[in-house]
Amino acid sequence: MNILLLNPPSKDTSWYRAEHLGLAYLAATLRQVGHRVKILDAFLENFDVDKTIKAILSLENTIDILGITATEPQTLFSGIKIVNKLRQHGLNAHVTAGGYLPTFWSEEVLTKFPEIDSLVLGEGEQTITELVNALQRGSELGGIPGLALRDEQGHVFYTEKRSLIADLDTLPFPARDYLSVAYQKYHHALVYSSRGCYHKCSFCQIAQFYRLSTGSPYRSRSAKNIADEIEILVKKHGVRSVFF
Repeated sequence: MNILLLNPPSKDTSWYRAEHLGLAYLAATLRQVGHRVKILDAFLENFDVDKTIKAILSLENTIDILGITATEPQTLFSGIKIVNKLRQHGLNAHVTAGGYLPTFWSEEVLTKFPEIDSLVLGEGEQTITELVNALQRGSELGGIPGLALRDEQGHVFYTEKRSLIADLDTLPFPARDYLSVAYQKYHHALVYSSRGCYHKCSFCQIAQFYRLSTGSPYRSRSAKNIADEIEILVKKHGVRSVFF
C-alpha cells in the first residue's frame, strides 16, 4: 500500500522544531512489513496549505492511505482543507488521523469532519499497521483494537481498547527521513528513551493520553537499545547533538 503520513501546516511560530518522531515511528513500523511510506512534514518544511497540496500532487505514486497527525486545532483544520482540495483532484484514499487532539476529541472530530474515515487512538504503531493491512485485504475494521469509526448510520463507535506496547525495544528505530532538514535548521536530533509518565498530573495531556489505553502508562527502552540508536545517528548521519 502507498501511504502518506502528513504533519499539516501550523501557525505555531515557536523556535523549537524537530523531526516528528511519532510519524517517524509509524513509517518505520509500516515499512518493516512491506508498505511504501512517504512522510511530509509541512510544519518543518514551512509549507502553507497550498504548498503542501502542491507537494502531495507531485508525488509519483497514488496515495492509498493518508494519515494526518494533529496536536492542536489549527493543525487539524489545515489537514481538513488539504483533504478537501485533494478530493477535488481525485484523491480516493482512506483518511485516518491520530495524535493528541483526535484521541481526546474523537467523537467531535468524526462528527464534524466527514472527510476523516477513521481515528487511531493513543499509541499508533500496532493499530495503524493492522488498519493498513485490513484495508489492503478489504476486511472489516471493527475488529481492530484502538480505533474510532462510524457505522452505516454515521454514528461514532469505538473498537476494543489497544494495550500499550510493553517492550519498546521491539519497535524499529524511527525513520529518519527528516533528520537532515531538522539537523541543518535546528542542530539536534531527537531520541525518545521512554514513553508516558508515572505521575498523574491533572493538567498534563501526556498523563491522560497514555492512561486512555490499557497497560503500564510509563515504559522505558533498554540502555543498549538507546545506545544502538545513538550510534547509528553518529556514524550514519554525523549527528553530534542529541535531544532526549
